[in-house]
Amino acid sequence: MSTLSILTTLDVYYPTFADQLVQSTQSYYAKEAETLSSSMQPAEYIVHVDARLQQESTRCERFFERQSKKEVMIVVQEELVANVSETIVAGAFNNLVKENDTESLRTLYRLLSVVNQVDIMHSAWSDYIKVCIPMDATDGQTFGVEMVQYPERDEEMVPALLSFKAHLDGVLRNSFNSDEMFSAYLRESFEWVVNRRRDKPAEYLAKYLDNILRKGDKGLASGESSVEEEMDRVLVLFRFVHGKDVFEAFYKKDLAKRLLLAKSASADAERSMLTKLKNGNPSLSPLSLFPPPSPPAGHHPPPAMSWPATDRGRMRSTVYAEIRGDVQRYRYLPGFYEIV
Repeated sequence: MSTLSILTTLDVYYPTFADQLVQSTQSYYAKEAETLSSSMQPAEYIVHVDARLQQESTRCERFFERQSKKEVMIVVQEELVANVSETIVAGAFNNLVKENDTESLRTLYRLLSVVNQVDIMHSAWSDYIKVCIPMDATDGQTFGVEMVQYPERDEEMVPALLSFKAHLDGVLRNSFNSDEMFSAYLRESFEWVVNRRRDKPAEYLAKYLDNILRKGDKGLASGESSVEEEMDRVLVLFRFVHGKDVFEAFYKKDLAKRLLLAKSASADAERSMLTKLKNGNPSLSPLSLFPPPSPPAGHHPPPAMSWPATDRGRMRSTVYAEIRGDVQRYRYLPGFYEIV
């Protein structure tokens, strides 16, 4: 006969043994949490707690009655997780996200979900996004919202933001199971960061697109996505930008230069990007890109449009003058497209 059966038969399991079991368990794990949460690295402690919970669950299942198991597990979760959750998150969260330790983050998310304290991670997630913007798009070693705020970082701004957004999306997907609250905090916090400096993100986003559409695949670093995929990434960032009118002004100017000076790498890419922009933000002015229509009968292009193609200097001067004057319609210009 097992000890459990004897205790039950003698009618001392409840309340004598069961109460003592819970009290002893609480005292033991309170000391363990106090000692290990300060001596272990946060990631190590998270792994230890996860293993401990599994051990206790197996032990309770084997030796104790169902009600006792429930009470013991609540105590273990409270002492090892709930009572030190703020300390764990404060000491571990930023480094775990920055180092892309998806396994530890997934475990922490699961543990805090068990004790209904995931909201602590929500705040840490938002703070991380607002503070820890990578300054260097290549290695991500330096962090700070200065990526958007300081002019000396302007050339790095868009690549760094794209890289950081992809990093955050990966953490959200792989560690937090695309949790809706984490998604909402990501959108709100990332939008706050992108718009810390009025109009500049919109301007440099247009310039970044101009560089891609001028160079095509040659403008992408080795191992990067295709032009089409890169445009999709830019469009995601574009949705966070408030100054869409500023973006539109710079984009239309750059588009005119690319087409009129034959600097565009691909008409298909131009057409695709315009379609993406219109579909992604219907409030934009109706930009369109089509082959020029045949001139109507008796139509004669104005003198400025009929110069010989060899007279590049005069044509460039006129093109730039018209762009500066915000002239966005060029009709019947041989070899080019119409910008509406």
